[in-house]
Amino acid sequence: MKFTSLILTLLLIIISADSICLENTEDIKAISKLLKKLESSYESKDLESYKSVFAEEGYEYISNMATPDDPSDDVHLVGRDKEIRSAIKVFDSYPEFDLEITSPEISFDENGAEAKSEYRIIILNSGKPNTPDVFYCGGTHVFKLKKFTDGWKIIRWQQFELPMNELENMMREERKDKDVEKLIKEIGHNKLRKWAMAMADLKRIRDDYTELIIDAIKSGKKAARIRLINVLKGTDNDEALNRLTLILKDKNDDIDVRIAAVNALEECNKSKLDSLLIKIAQEDKPQLRAAASLVLSKRIGKRLDEIQQILIAGLKNHNEEVRKASAECLRITTQYYRLDILKERLMDTEELEEVRLAALKSLSNCGSEKLVETLNNILKNDKESLQLRICSAQALTRVKNTDNESLDLLAKIAKDEDENLELRKESILALGKIGHSRVVKNLVKLLNSDVVLIRWSAVSSLVDINDKDALKPLMMILMNRDEDIFIRRLASRGVVNMNRDIAFGPLSQIIKDDTEDPTTRRMAAESLTLIRDERTALLFADFLLDDSQPWWLKRISAEKLGNFKPGISCISRCIDALRYAASSEDEKTANAAQKSLKRLEIKISAKSYPISNNN
Repeated sequence: MKFTSLILTLLLIIISADSICLENTEDIKAISKLLKKLESSYESKDLESYKSVFAEEGYEYISNMATPDDPSDDVHLVGRDKEIRSAIKVFDSYPEFDLEITSPEISFDENGAEAKSEYRIIILNSGKPNTPDVFYCGGTHVFKLKKFTDGWKIIRWQQFELPMNELENMMREERKDKDVEKLIKEIGHNKLRKWAMAMADLKRIRDDYTELIIDAIKSGKKAARIRLINVLKGTDNDEALNRLTLILKDKNDDIDVRIAAVNALEECNKSKLDSLLIKIAQEDKPQLRAAASLVLSKRIGKRLDEIQQILIAGLKNHNEEVRKASAECLRITTQYYRLDILKERLMDTEELEEVRLAALKSLSNCGSEKLVETLNNILKNDKESLQLRICSAQALTRVKNTDNESLDLLAKIAKDEDENLELRKESILALGKIGHSRVVKNLVKLLNSDVVLIRWSAVSSLVDINDKDALKPLMMILMNRDEDIFIRRLASRGVVNMNRDIAFGPLSQIIKDDTEDPTTRRMAAESLTLIRDERTALLFADFLLDDSQPWWLKRISAEKLGNFKPGISCISRCIDALRYAASSEDEKTANAAQKSLKRLEIKISAKSYPISNNN
């Protein structure tokens, strides 16, 4: 009987193990499918699909912000709605990007599952200034998942992002053996991460391989030809410009390829190409005409800036005739836009919205007071499109003398909870940029809004206006531990700008409070660096001498103390603190202290301050 019982027990264990194994296999498939859904919905910008992968309640996101050794700048978002808002910002900022997640390593415990995977995000620059053509981020994702009645959901997403230089080195190492022919071949790939990186690589070496690029443009497929033409954008190489010119003159070539050639000439410095662009701007094909006209206006606009600088200098010339001529020429160049024609297009409600928007943006650049009534009428007309109303609010900030009607109208929209949120935000920001103190009370009332974006906009505008009546409300925002960290950071800047003496107390209180999260304390430390008086110098010196303080606070103190001009009563304390920090085990803190010490000693030497000999 005992033997039979043992056999039965073993059989039950085997059956149970098989069941668990089968269950885990199904769960692994389900989790892998969920993460694939996250990847595909993020790439396709399908918000509803993206939203469905996260738990409705209890979700949180954490990122080290590519500074693994500095937890003070970590981002911590709680709630699925914040994740969606963050995704919307990314989608709006970067129209073209590619997310790649490797197959996850999945493990299970009594609370659910954990999935770990590597990721890369390749982002294509869409004309943003001071931004590389292609940039990327990457690292490791760790997902905590829980099984609900409707399936597995992500309850925690932790992102360990690699520093940019480390990631760039990895990417460069992966691609170092790619020759030009392979790069040209990759240009035609249908995956953004392939062709975008190939474009970036080719652009760096294009001057050495122009001939090969030109040959590929002659015979490649349409998508590859357009991308290779973009590689040549801004070049002054004669051979490359000849190829672009031939494409433009060939009316039988593909229109999209010809448009790419037009756009490639925008940054070229050779003015002889303007005559060719003028001819293209007069062709029958509307898309080509539009592209050529736009490029021409940008090229001519750049020269107008140069001309106006010459004329402005002419206004200071000792010769009276030169000054008169400069003044007259400036009057003419400021009439570069035909205001009457633009206004006519704007007021024509039968006109295409894109045309009306373009006219409005051009008119707003003029900043004429005559536009105020027109802008007010568009802004208060809820039958007008949202974009026109938003642009009107923004345009009012560029008008030289905005009237009270405009201020009242913007304030009315700002507080109207039934209005579009984006329009409310832009109206609030417009009030701040106009900068009239009469709207401060309206903005202060908005600080009680339940909507984070409205509170952020109101604080931003109060900071811009810099009125003393906003000091107390901003102080309350700063000291509110439940407030959004970004709003508190804005408020701290405003408080410092308005009254540095008052700002010192709450900021030093926050930074000393070890129950505050590190991000908030760091914010306070950074704001304190703007108050370069004896109190702040002594506080930072105390941090350096106190071994119980976190390393990141010591590092900030070491970096910033050298920028101060401490009074004679605390100079020795600062020097002693920096000398002590210069021997820190934390290499970055020690280096920062040594640099600050040198800067401080130079200032001291110039003022003949006594320096302590203590070690």
